[in-house]
Amino acid sequence: MKRKNLSLLVALTIAQACVASVQNHSVSAQSSYQSLSVSSILTAAAVPAQADAGKYENLLKTIACPADQKQYGNFADTGHFEALNYCGHSAPAGYWVWVSPNWYIWGGLKSSHKPAEKPADTSNIPTQARVGGKYKDLLQRFDCPAKRAEEKTKYGRFADTGFFEATTYCGQRFPAAHWVYVAPNWYLWKTKDLNAIGYQVSTRDLQLKQQRLTLRFEHHKSHRAWAETSLNQLVATLKNIEEMTGIPYPGVNPYTLVEDPKLPLLGRAGPGGMELISPPKGTPWTILHEAVHIWNAGYEPNWVVEGHANYFSYLLMEKLKYPFIGDETYPEYIREWREIQGKADDYPLDNNYHKLPQGKAMAWWAMIHELYGPAFTIKTFKVLHDEKNLGTARMAQLLREVSGKDPAPLLDGWVRAGSYKVKRSQDFGLLKFPLAKAWP
Repeated sequence: MKRKNLSLLVALTIAQACVASVQNHSVSAQSSYQSLSVSSILTAAAVPAQADAGKYENLLKTIACPADQKQYGNFADTGHFEALNYCGHSAPAGYWVWVSPNWYIWGGLKSSHKPAEKPADTSNIPTQARVGGKYKDLLQRFDCPAKRAEEKTKYGRFADTGFFEATTYCGQRFPAAHWVYVAPNWYLWKTKDLNAIGYQVSTRDLQLKQQRLTLRFEHHKSHRAWAETSLNQLVATLKNIEEMTGIPYPGVNPYTLVEDPKLPLLGRAGPGGMELISPPKGTPWTILHEAVHIWNAGYEPNWVVEGHANYFSYLLMEKLKYPFIGDETYPEYIREWREIQGKADDYPLDNNYHKLPQGKAMAWWAMIHELYGPAFTIKTFKVLHDEKNLGTARMAQLLREVSGKDPAPLLDGWVRAGSYKVKRSQDFGLLKFPLAKAWP
C-alpha cells in the first residue's frame, strides 16, 4: 500500500487544534490532559462509526493524513500491516482503515469476524516436519509459491526455525507458533515438548566475524556427551570455514541442531538448521560436511555443492585432527566408485550425482586440488556463493583461467559425457599439492 507523507502545514494545524481543545477545559481537566501526548489525544478523539469497518476492535492509533484522500477516497479497509513509520508518525502493527481524513489502526478482529477454528489438515505430514516428535498440535500448513526460490536459498530442504509470535508472511496473517520448513511447505505447530520425548538442549556461544552466534542442540538426554563434543567440533568448523573462504556465516541465529534417530541420511543441513542421526552413526565428518551446507544449501549443481562439502570437510578433518570412523573415509568412498569406473553405470557427474557413488565427485575435487591447490577450490566456492549456480560452462571457464589451456580433459568422462582423457591428476599436469592420503 502506497502512503504519502503528511505536510508540515497539516501537522501543525492538527496539533494546534488539539492544544486549543485542551485549553478550553477546566483547570482540573487541564492537569489530567497535560500527561497526554498529541498522538494520544488524536487516538482518543471521536471515532466515526465506519472506522472499525464493522469488524475490528481495540483502537491502537489514529493518524491524520488528508493527502491520502486522492488515493483512497472517503473509505478504505486495507487490512493488516506490520509496524511502520507513515505520514510523519510511528504506527504499530495492526489493521488499517481509512475514513477521510484519518487512518484508524486496530489491534484485532471482533469475535464475530474471527475465522472459525477448524482442525488443521494432518494427513500426509512428513515425519521430518514433526522434528523427531517434539512438535504436536498442527495449527496450519501452507506453501508460499512467491517465495520458493528465496526459501530454498535461505533454508535448503529443511529448517526448524523455532517459535514466532503472531506475524504476517506471504500476504497472510499467522498465529503464534513453532515454524518448521520442509520444502516447499511450512508447518506451524502449537506445542513443543522436548521432555516428552526424553530430549534436552545443550548450547554453545561463539564469536564469528560479524556476530555472536548461539548454537542449540536438541538431543536425547542419554547422548549429552556426544552432543557436547559435536557442538565443540561445530564451533571450530564454523570459525575455520569463515577463515578459509572469507565468507561470513550466513545462517540463522540461534542455529539449532536436532538429533533424529530415524533420519534416513547421516545428516542434513542448511542455513536454517541441521539434523544429525543418533550416535554411533553420527560422526565428526558428518558434522563438518553438513556445516559446509550452511553456506551452499540450495545452490546448483548437486555435484559441486556436495563436492565442496566433502572437500572442505576433509581438509578440516585433517587440520583439526578429528578421527575418521569406520568406512567413512575419503579412500573408501573413492574405492566404491573405482569399482564402476568406465562401466555402463559410470555416468557423468552433471545431472547424475545421486545416481553415482559419492567417490566420483570426491575423486574429481581431489584431482583438482592436486593440480591447483585449495585456492582454486575456494574460488569456485565463492563463485557458487555469488552466482548460486556453477554449471559446466562456467567451471570450464574457471579451469581455463587457472590452467592456461583447454580444460576439456578434466571434464570429459568426469563431468560431462565422453570418454576419459584424464584418469589421474598427473595425466593433465604437474602435481603441486599432492593428497596422498585421499586415494585408495
